[in-house]
Amino acid sequence: MKIDLHLGQFMAKPFLIEKAPVFSGLLFIAGLAVTLIGIASLLSPDLIEMGGVEFIVLIVGILFLLIGLVWIMSFQSTVRKFDNMLSENRKATFVKNLDEIEYLAWKLPMRYEEELEEKKRKLGIR
Repeated sequence: MKIDLHLGQFMAKPFLIEKAPVFSGLLFIAGLAVTLIGIASLLSPDLIEMGGVEFIVLIVGILFLLIGLVWIMSFQSTVRKFDNMLSENRKATFVKNLDEIEYLAWKLPMRYEEELEEKKRKLGIR
């Protein structure tokens, strides 16, 4: 007895790749909030009492802020490069760059792989 799940031609992507725009934005916003709380605690200890961990909170906030910012910028850069390469209408140039375009689609959420497959179908590429 053979069971066919027919998952399509694509493998599922890791959760953090599929939701990269959301999580990178949340990490950036959380880092900004924690950084502001750390700064407020340092400037006005009477307002926010942290028991001497103000610098640690500030460092963690800045770290989250930077990681979120780099993640957002990296994602946007990859999307921009993918879109530019996908907009190529000449089949020869598109085929020449196909390996790089497929790699970029692999690094992005599933909808970008679907866009690539649509473009390949339009250009008659298997």
